Amino acid sequence: MTIKDHQTDIWRYALDLRKELGSVDLYDWINEQLELKIWRTSDNSGWKAEILLTFGGPTVSIDLDSRYTTSTLHHSWGAKENGDAQTSIELYSAALHEAIAEISEVMA
Repeated sequence: MTIKDHQTDIWRYALDLRKELGSVDLYDWINEQLELKIWRTSDNSGWKAEILLTFGGPTVSIDLDSRYTTSTLHHSWGAKENGDAQTSIELYSAALHEAIAEISEVMA
């Protein structure tokens, strides 16, 4: 299997991010990011969130959903590769999910 450069970047970024999330105060970390959006699901049974980490090259964000235990890390340089606008992989961080759940309750 051949991994293209933009795909290698996301794997490397995900590994670094997992290490970082394990060694910081998550509430401070979330507060330091560029943007946090939280909204209720259409049936009001849960929440979805997006954390914007970087933009402009590459744009990196994490999408979380209260219905799932994993989140999605998106990594995009803006150029389409084989019709795909970005590369994404699953990212597991129970602590990040818990922190966003608490924040969403405070905001409700």
